[in-house]
Amino acid sequence: MTTIKKLGSKSLFNLIIVFVSFFVVVVSSYQCWETDRKTLEETKTSINKEADISVSDINNRLLYIMTTGQNFADALTNGEIPYTDFEQHAKQIMIANHDTATPKPSKFYNVSVSFAKGAYDASQPNQLANAIYVSDRKTGKITLLKRDYDYTINDNTTKTAWFIKAFEERKSYWQQPKYGDISNSFLVSYTTPFFTSSSKEKVAGVVSVGFSTDELKAIMDKQDYRRTGFGIVLSDTGNLVYHPNNLLPLIDVGNYKEGFKEDLEFINKIKKDAKKSQAIKIYELPKTHEKAWVLFKTIPASQWTYQVVFLEDELGVEQKILGIKIYLITSLIVFFISLCSYFLIRPNGKSVSLWFFSTFVGIVFLVGTAFLWHNADIKEMQLTTDANKLESEHDINVYTQNQNDFFKAIHKKPPFYIPTGVFIKGTEFQGSNNIVISGYIWQKYQLDDALEPNMMPSDFCMLSSDKIPKDKSIVLSDAFEESGNTTLSCDQSSYTQAKDRIVTLGWYFKAQLRQPFNYSNFPLDKNTIWVRMRANSLTDHIVLTPDFSSYSNIYERSFMGINLSQFILPSWEVFGTFFSVETSNFNSNFGVNNHTQKTPQELLFNIAVKRVFLDSIFSTVVPIFLIYLILFVVLFSSLDDLLAVLGINAGLLFSVALWHSSLRTSLSSTGVTYFETYYFVCYLIISLVCINSVLLACRYELTILHYRNNLLPKLTFFPLVSGITFVITLFMLFK
Repeated sequence: MTTIKKLGSKSLFNLIIVFVSFFVVVVSSYQCWETDRKTLEETKTSINKEADISVSDINNRLLYIMTTGQNFADALTNGEIPYTDFEQHAKQIMIANHDTATPKPSKFYNVSVSFAKGAYDASQPNQLANAIYVSDRKTGKITLLKRDYDYTINDNTTKTAWFIKAFEERKSYWQQPKYGDISNSFLVSYTTPFFTSSSKEKVAGVVSVGFSTDELKAIMDKQDYRRTGFGIVLSDTGNLVYHPNNLLPLIDVGNYKEGFKEDLEFINKIKKDAKKSQAIKIYELPKTHEKAWVLFKTIPASQWTYQVVFLEDELGVEQKILGIKIYLITSLIVFFISLCSYFLIRPNGKSVSLWFFSTFVGIVFLVGTAFLWHNADIKEMQLTTDANKLESEHDINVYTQNQNDFFKAIHKKPPFYIPTGVFIKGTEFQGSNNIVISGYIWQKYQLDDALEPNMMPSDFCMLSSDKIPKDKSIVLSDAFEESGNTTLSCDQSSYTQAKDRIVTLGWYFKAQLRQPFNYSNFPLDKNTIWVRMRANSLTDHIVLTPDFSSYSNIYERSFMGINLSQFILPSWEVFGTFFSVETSNFNSNFGVNNHTQKTPQELLFNIAVKRVFLDSIFSTVVPIFLIYLILFVVLFSSLDDLLAVLGINAGLLFSVALWHSSLRTSLSSTGVTYFETYYFVCYLIISLVCINSVLLACRYELTILHYRNNLLPKLTFFPLVSGITFVITLFMLFK
């Protein structure tokens, strides 16, 4: 009781605030830490489970290939298959493997048998009997090929290494990945020797069974972690077997590295830790310099390593703890201010202590405002939470199933689903709501089985079937006529290709789009630039879907559809790209009796951008800071000439009003933007300084103003400005 009595009521109140705010700080800090830990653990567990599924799938495919090759080699060794029948048996393996009636774990690209010299027929010591059966991965057509070179000569190249290693080491192994000129894809083969007799004294030749790494891509496409990262497969010697950028495995095994050095250096860092199974390590991604988590797994059948690379920023941890962080910073500010007040504020205290307290409070509010700015930047990925994103093949399947259900409900045939891709070459803002975009758009159409698989039909633009709509045009919904391309028609396509019964139509386009950008958070604003597309036909039921197969990576921070290093958009920074779909309500059928066209589905390719903050700081915040500095100096000026002081304030008011008007004109914003509140605060402070000067010049002395030569207004200036700025930032950016 004695201690409490000694404390004045004011000191006691300050002390209570100190303890309460400290308690809130401790609780908020713990909640941040616990939420961060739980989210990371849940994400790691989820990705670990998905990685295990992928590893199991890959392992089963490899075991199937190994078993097939080993059984074939054992049958040749034991005499179960006569040498004279080796070609026929190899062909039967390929036919059985590609039998669609009985799905197999893996589709072989090739099965080959290669005899050593004289092993097939002792009477012909230089004979190289061999056969390679290869399949067309799309049509399943099987073709017999023969090697026309001496593969038994060790020339220290990959051309003969596949045979030499198995022959000399007398054991099975997985070949290093290589590019197949015939298949036009990356191939990996399992090679095993067979012997002249069951005693295995002499090697007669080798059997190879190969598959395309496109099978690995199909496995990766199923996994949800494609939303946040990508998968990599390395061979037992560290060579790239699979990477979402299909050029990197080719570059990795070759000598040409120019243009890929950063990517390969990142992969080399991973290789050093590739043997550490079920471990997670943190790396920095090349080019974007983002923090990435890498999960390592071992594929038992081949001792390859499987890595899942996922971005830390994409895990959503910061978004989950954002609200807690706001409570934390607010309670920290209250704690520091109340603590400082408890020790420094005393009746009739020294001016030095008061100035220290004033400066400290101002700095605390400024630090708090900077913290809010940083956390407003974290909210960037929440910009498009309401968008109906399509981020994986699974999302497309769900979307198409919903469309099928809708058309079934209105008694219509299922629509045509047309894979559509976009690549943006350049963008330029023309005003606040108009933007010029140029780039490429392409679509893929499935040819009927009766047509040639690799030949473009001469009448394709007029062709229609159960798989192909008659009208193959695309409308850019947000473009206006005088801007350039608004409709991309089949007969105006920039390029075409027919391969494996897939016809690709591609267009180069340049169009001016009008879009309602939101500048309410300027200069911390974020926007989405989109290319909105729909089918031109009002009678055919056509739904556009993303062509994910044409992109190496499809998660937002992979920047699919743009070349980030060449994408120039002054004062803006790209932080993600993605596809989404929207249902547009036209409230009309345009005179066509077709229910679906009242609410057509539109496909959007989105580029999420945020304003470069430092550019805006120098052009907007710095001038405001200088205005405040001048106003603060005015408080120390002599009041002998009141008109001169008022003239300075009038000039400052005019300058601020001019900047304010210029900002509103440039943004064309209908509401009040975040930075406009800075001008309102400036108007308030200018008015208060004017009132202070007038009252000081009055003949009546006001104690609160004349105390220690206008000390109180001087002390409250910095905390008042920074405090109001903090409160406005809190409510404007986190409402």
